[in-house]
Amino acid sequence: MSRCTQIEVVNIMGIEQLKFVPGNVTIVSGRNGAGKTSVLEAIRSVLKGGHDASLLRSGAEKGSVRVLLDDGTEMLKTVTKESSNLRVVHPVAGRVSKGQALIDSLVDSLGVDPMALLNCPASKRAEYLADIMALDVPEPAIREAAGRPVAVGKLPAGASGLDRLEAVREALYDERTGVNRTAKDKRVTAGQLRETLPPDGATAGADLAELRAVRAELAEQLSVAEKDAASKRKTTEKDAATAREKAVEAIKANAQAELDAIREDAQERIRAIERERDSALERVKERAREQAEAKAAEERAVCAEAERQEREVLESVRAMLGGAIAEQDTIVALAEAAEKEHARAEKTREILAAAERDADKAEADSKALTEALERIDALKASLLEKLPIKGLEIREGAVFVDGLPFERVNSARQIEVAFQVAKLRAGKVGLIVADGLERFDEETYRTFEAAAASAGLQFVVGRVGRGELAVRTLPETEGKAA
Repeated sequence: MSRCTQIEVVNIMGIEQLKFVPGNVTIVSGRNGAGKTSVLEAIRSVLKGGHDASLLRSGAEKGSVRVLLDDGTEMLKTVTKESSNLRVVHPVAGRVSKGQALIDSLVDSLGVDPMALLNCPASKRAEYLADIMALDVPEPAIREAAGRPVAVGKLPAGASGLDRLEAVREALYDERTGVNRTAKDKRVTAGQLRETLPPDGATAGADLAELRAVRAELAEQLSVAEKDAASKRKTTEKDAATAREKAVEAIKANAQAELDAIREDAQERIRAIERERDSALERVKERAREQAEAKAAEERAVCAEAERQEREVLESVRAMLGGAIAEQDTIVALAEAAEKEHARAEKTREILAAAERDADKAEADSKALTEALERIDALKASLLEKLPIKGLEIREGAVFVDGLPFERVNSARQIEVAFQVAKLRAGKVGLIVADGLERFDEETYRTFEAAAASAGLQFVVGRVGRGELAVRTLPETEGKAA
């Protein structure tokens, strides 16, 4: 493991110039505003990369942070308002073109601060620990747990197995969210479609052809009745004419017989009663005319009465059949509408069935995704229960040490575990930057110092003090900021 041999800060935040040699534990202390945080942020800025214009000291045009390693590697970061520049020089390879990549390989997860684990809220400690632990999860195990090909977002270089596992879980969760939304939408659609369907058992125009046949039969009956009435009317008129002819012939015959009798009787008195004959003849003719006219009037009255009765019958038939036809027309129209509604209902049922099939499939997919998530969680839980630190485990979202909740373990054991976690993720350069030691009571602080001194790492830690900015290195030397 490489060590940091020198740190130099110029015009960074509250620091005009500071140079010191870090030891196993370097305490940066001072009152609030003295520059303690500036030193820590300066070191972090080199190691984490990126540009932050707020790092530049007020009034300065350029600031810099220089870090030297014991193998001769130099890291120099310069900061202006507009940009930041990182220069990394290796004693053998010379200037490194991808300096940040080299730093990333040397200080894998600098952010693993033991103070962060110690000060983390109990509800977030398990999540934090899971994020920083470099646990390996074989790709086949992830694929088997997922049960399907899963596309995940691009992960940073060096992402842990837990990172990959969590990325897969997130992708599965997002997919399930979409599937659940689809299932819900399809169920709502199916419900809305079901509301539009006719009640169960309702006819849908299946007897329309029969109804139309009944209507046609009624129309035929009406036509027959009208033809029959017309035929009867013609027959009545013909019979009346025949009767009139017969009556006239009978009257003529009677008149002729009477005339012959008169002639017979008058032959002997022809001359005497010639004038009377003529008068009688006229009377006979007049009587014959009157009789004929009376008979004709009678026949006309009979025909008129017959016609009236025929008209009444026809109008009655026409009214009866016309009403029946109109009623049947209404029934046929309703049946036609029912048939159209039936067709629409059948189409709706097809769409409804498709929506329910889609909903069933989405719900089945959701169930499968839920099972996949449960397998992912089970895999994660099994990994977390076997953390590479003796006595440390995560169970049901809580951190346990030696079988006890982390919060119930004494401070010394908590600090020991925190340092073990930090050591696991320290990288090739075991440089840890931490802050907030003033939160410890004196006894806990001494325990922290002792643990840090024996951890085999380099700690640059900040602690609020009463005086000006000071840098104190344990256990080898003590000194003040220059």
